[in-house]
Amino acid sequence: MQLLITVFIFFSSLWLAMFLSKQITRPVEALGVAMDEIATGKYDHRVAEIASGEMETWCGRSTTWRRILRRAGTWRRALQHS
Repeated sequence: MQLLITVFIFFSSLWLAMFLSKQITRPVEALGVAMDEIATGKYDHRVAEIASGEMETWCGRSTTWRRILRRAGTWRRALQHS
């Protein structure tokens, strides 16, 4: 019986660890993809809303990113026209 409980706790812990790691890696990965797109000049690229809680704050709120990208796009267009 103890072995069954131990195995259950082990697999429950493993599942929880995998679940929590995905909650961290998906937003960071999406942010990395967005940065790659922005680096190629696609300033209209949007970061998907896949984070919540602290990860949303860390990865950036969409309004902040939009404002930064809008300014960067405006500055780039101004430099191209001058």
